[in-house]
Amino acid sequence: VAHWTFADQANPYVESSGYQAAGTHDGSAQGTVATSTEIPPGTSGHSLDLTQGGSVQIANTSSGDAGYKPNFDGVLASQMTITFWIKVAQQMSSWDPFIVKNGESAGFQVRFSDVTPQGCFTVRGTDGPGDKSGGVTINDGQWHHIAAVRDGMAGLRMMYVDGYPDQASVIPTSDTGLMQPASTDSLYLGPAPGGRQFNGYLKDVRIYNYPLTRSQVQALLPTVPTPMAGHWTFDAAAPWADSSGYKPAGTHDLLPVGTVNFSADVPPGRTGQSLDLTAGNSAVVVSNSNQKLDGGGPNPYELNPTWQNTFDDGLSVQMSIAFWAKGFPDAGNPWVAKKGTDFGYQVARSGSDNFATFTQTGTPGIDSPAGTLNVNDSAWHHYAAVWDGIAGTRQLYVDGTLDPGVNLTGDYGPSGNIASFEYLTFGARDLGGVGSFTPCLLNDVRVYRLALSQAEVLALLPASPAPTLATRNAGASGMRIAWPVASRG
Repeated sequence: VAHWTFADQANPYVESSGYQAAGTHDGSAQGTVATSTEIPPGTSGHSLDLTQGGSVQIANTSSGDAGYKPNFDGVLASQMTITFWIKVAQQMSSWDPFIVKNGESAGFQVRFSDVTPQGCFTVRGTDGPGDKSGGVTINDGQWHHIAAVRDGMAGLRMMYVDGYPDQASVIPTSDTGLMQPASTDSLYLGPAPGGRQFNGYLKDVRIYNYPLTRSQVQALLPTVPTPMAGHWTFDAAAPWADSSGYKPAGTHDLLPVGTVNFSADVPPGRTGQSLDLTAGNSAVVVSNSNQKLDGGGPNPYELNPTWQNTFDDGLSVQMSIAFWAKGFPDAGNPWVAKKGTDFGYQVARSGSDNFATFTQTGTPGIDSPAGTLNVNDSAWHHYAAVWDGIAGTRQLYVDGTLDPGVNLTGDYGPSGNIASFEYLTFGARDLGGVGSFTPCLLNDVRVYRLALSQAEVLALLPASPAPTLATRNAGASGMRIAWPVASRG
């Protein structure tokens, strides 16, 4: 319903969506406003320079305007998306606003969450909270793309930052109802005059009258950052290194516990080496994944000054864990775990069965649903545990096949039991100390900050030739076709 590119230097505040007649929702500068060549990497044109305290008022957005159009009131009352690029020059005070249509007693805002460096998507009059804050820092001197999405029919409200859900901002199902319109207030890019200030840059501001999907949000970015929060290949040159690139180098490297080796035994179609934990009483923990400094000392809850929130709030609504494993745990023990009992999550043996389970605590679904696919056979298997707390699904794929026993619906987030005081651990679990060991080989461990699709899971498996089909007559009107169940399901 609106698009401001700031590209036309003769008329930089023109609205170009075509949703209404040209000029209906053009902007006018309030205070000191300019355009700038300071733009996000990979983009072109200009940005809106609001570093001098000004803003842009959008015409015909207040019912007091002679040409008022209800684009930003009734049209957005149930469903909406606001997208823009932002670069903060200086955080001025509390609740610094980026896009404003009142947002206090009615309407909406996208702004800072109080004095924090995270964003907040404010919507008034719905069944959800007025303010819903994110967890991703956007006040870091870098350009960030924000998409604030609301679907009042599904009850969803959330923000995407740089193409991925800001998981702390997600309300999956309970933000139903119509927004209270702010029809007597103008829409502003930047703050309303006389109110709070914003010191920074905006680019490519768009408003839609429907909720964008993740793929639609990502299509607005020139490049999409890595979907992985961690990736450990156990490469011989750097066997402990996290190679995802999601955090600074070394932030989530591995720390060995007990006797840890490496093995040339790797899954079919792969090269390199595997993590060898078969000596027993051995594991690796992911550095800076535990909010406390250690499990001992006079104060076991002493905060870890280098802790990163990657595997806690950062995975509290969507996550995927993918890895190869050879070796079967004792009853209930894990291959990969962030505690996984009472708090956190794990991919583990399903009780004393021959199956696997994907545990997610603090959600509506059963903690550890029993799998049905036999993996107690001393062979390599690929596991992909996928939780989508927005869609309410939790699934476990074994060798690319969905395990019918671990295929939950209604399992909405966020998780209420995040194991912040335990390490993410491979081959064991941290329960205030590393134990519950699983002697096994591990290869290509990945953690994603989104829910993988089955196609994305299958893309992690090696390419294999088409199966040999056997056919025979199945009566007067048919033919029976057979293939190897063991390899194809």
